[in-house]
Amino acid sequence: EVIDYRMIAQNTSMNCGGGATWWNTYLSCEEERNGHVWEVDPTGQSPQRRTLLGGQSGGVFESAAFDDRNKEYPKFYVTEDHKAGALRRFSPERFMMFASNRFKDYRHLLHTNATGTAKIEYLLLHPQSENYGTFEWTENERLAKRSAKLYYPYSEGIDRSRNLLYITSKKPKIMLILDLDAQTYERHSTQSGAFNNQPDQIRVLLGDNPSQDLLYFCEDGGHDSGVHARDSTGKFYSILDGPEYKSETTGLDFSPDRRRMYVAFQQVGRLFEITRDDGLPFGGMRLDIKYHAA
Repeated sequence: EVIDYRMIAQNTSMNCGGGATWWNTYLSCEEERNGHVWEVDPTGQSPQRRTLLGGQSGGVFESAAFDDRNKEYPKFYVTEDHKAGALRRFSPERFMMFASNRFKDYRHLLHTNATGTAKIEYLLLHPQSENYGTFEWTENERLAKRSAKLYYPYSEGIDRSRNLLYITSKKPKIMLILDLDAQTYERHSTQSGAFNNQPDQIRVLLGDNPSQDLLYFCEDGGHDSGVHARDSTGKFYSILDGPEYKSETTGLDFSPDRRRMYVAFQQVGRLFEITRDDGLPFGGMRLDIKYHAA
């Protein structure tokens, strides 16, 4: 049951996917020329603030994710919905990271760079075959933009599971899987059965072990967009289709117990809460859904 709703971001433009932080605020991405990434507090206790993630010039930003496995050196990632939109990685200022961890107060982590040690780097791919290669992080934005244009233009959704970072690229209908530890990547097609449009927002649901993880996708670019899932073996499954809405799906998320899925059909403004008939969580035993051979 919905008990309340309110606007938590104002005076921004073309807000898109965004992403959460581990201290329970939200990063809202502006998907327009010279857009920025704003931090907003759903509780209203802190005012919205423009972060350092967009740099000086900004960009056409889409979604955000973070890697906090190393609490002393966390990383934040932002995709850019542009033909040469390079994935960016933001490293917070070291002193601010130390202070934030010490006092468990992260309000200034994405906003302060007094010592000049905060850094933005960009993804640069080094293909070894059509669908596999290595990568590095570079401060040379020009080279990184060229790499994005060639291998993953118009990047959209992003999410991390353990050491793997997942990124969707909508025009070529592919997904990049970056191994953040080994600095290798794989490139996979997302076209499979009913999943025939462009991949958009994504959300990883962790299983009890990596073999049980499920990656959920929103869909854009057609008249029958829906929600689809991919398991750890690369098999795709259809969760739902919405041909009567003729709209992209967006805003995909799950309740803390994973028993409720939330998704919106954007153009018609319909938001759904979806549960399983068997009462199990969406990250648990696999649903009785149609498998699509690649």
